[in-house]
Amino acid sequence: MNQQRRYRVGIDVGLYSVGLAAIAIDDNEHVEEALPTELLSVMSVIHDGAIDPDSKFADSRKLKAGVARRTRRLRKQERFRLKSLDELLVSLDYPIVDPDDMKRRAETSLH
Repeated sequence: MNQQRRYRVGIDVGLYSVGLAAIAIDDNEHVEEALPTELLSVMSVIHDGAIDPDSKFADSRKLKAGVARRTRRLRKQERFRLKSLDELLVSLDYPIVDPDDMKRRAETSLH
């Protein structure tokens, strides 16, 4: 006959690691008072705590991603505002001048 074991599982979450343990306990009626009898399995998982290894400072990957996301949104919004400004100027019959064309004209007028 296969006898069932009583056991408890423990998890310890730290900043840079997670500890796991499975411990067999005795047959005490009150589980809170049961004593450990055997270590079934113990494991520790080490991780970097989401700190970016390429950073000089202790910046998290989430912080870096947030900066990149805000920069992308800022540039996208800037392109949208400039496009809207160009459309407004065209609708009011103002010419849109190409900066490269202005630079070429300035260079040819100097020579």
